[in-house]
Amino acid sequence: MGNPSNLATLRTNYELKVSEFNIKRFLFNLQLKKSFEKSLKNKNIFVQNFIVSVINGTLNVRSDCFISTKKINFYRYILNSKKRKKKLRKNNLSLFFNLLNSEFKLIIFSVKILNKYINVDNMLLFYINFKKFKGMLFGRKLNLFYDFLKITSLFVSRHISINNLLYFISQLFCFLIKKKHNSFLFFIKTLFQLLIKTKTYSLSGLKFLVSGKISGKTRSSSHKILVGSVPLQSLNKNIQMAKSHVYTIYGVFGFKLWVCEKNNYIN
Repeated sequence: MGNPSNLATLRTNYELKVSEFNIKRFLFNLQLKKSFEKSLKNKNIFVQNFIVSVINGTLNVRSDCFISTKKINFYRYILNSKKRKKKLRKNNLSLFFNLLNSEFKLIIFSVKILNKYINVDNMLLFYINFKKFKGMLFGRKLNLFYDFLKITSLFVSRHISINNLLYFISQLFCFLIKKKHNSFLFFIKTLFQLLIKTKTYSLSGLKFLVSGKISGKTRSSSHKILVGSVPLQSLNKNIQMAKSHVYTIYGVFGFKLWVCEKNNYIN
């Protein structure tokens, strides 16, 4: 019955005051955010939130970061290595600091590491339910398996958005062969059923849509996984949506993820 409504344009809190909008500051913050995320992503550090504010010539940068298991193991290797000084010098954020010119008198950074908010009980619960997929889907990519458990635990505690969750789902899919696509879809359905049952994060529904040449077919098709209820025409529901493109040897796949919380939307 028609196309889904765009909640971003219909809700009243999405207002843009043109008189208070500074296009130069907006473009600078956008470029600063992209360079910061790109620099850290190359180091296997993922940015969740990035807030920039300028007060009296002082640049305040606040960010929430998730450090991957591969990067943690790298830091452990550096601390136990004799050549740690030479390797630490290479870990710079040149793309980020090139944008910070001399117009700021003071630059203040505040970074919150999200790894310390990982719930051990949730990690154990997810490991028990997903350990059968460790050899089936992840194979030798144990770091990706542990990162997925951490990201899922942070998502349940509302420290990670669905964009980062969808990113790790995409990273898992891009290395799979076509014979394991059905196993991947079964893994996503199992994940959604477990998230619905989790009491710490009250969800009423999750929906996942994948489009592409699934199982190596000659023509592209779409497959939908729906657990619970995700109403796309309702405005009083808190629904989040994320999408991404996954590049594989079988072509490009499109991923879309919807998450609906039980509590109603509050203006």
